[in-house]
Amino acid sequence: MTDYTHLPICNDALKVKRGKVSDLRQSMLESDIRALELQGFIKNAISNDGLTWSLTKRGEEVRDYFLSKRSRFAKVADWTLRNIFRMNIVI
Repeated sequence: MTDYTHLPICNDALKVKRGKVSDLRQSMLESDIRALELQGFIKNAISNDGLTWSLTKRGEEVRDYFLSKRSRFAKVADWTLRNIFRMNIVI
């Protein structure tokens, strides 16, 4: 199984789903934060506490997808497509 924990969307700092940008910068690179913004996974806002961020619905779905365990059915279906039908599909 592929390990996706190196992706910025899988960073442990995003587990809380919202917070201050300054706290996020302590655990992530500025370029990773910017990439998440451009991909629509997080959004920024200005509040009384300062610059804040929150995980979008799309960001939550993508994060859950990468961090979830695949079912046996999905593994068998992928094996069947790859080895029997010789279809190598990359999303």
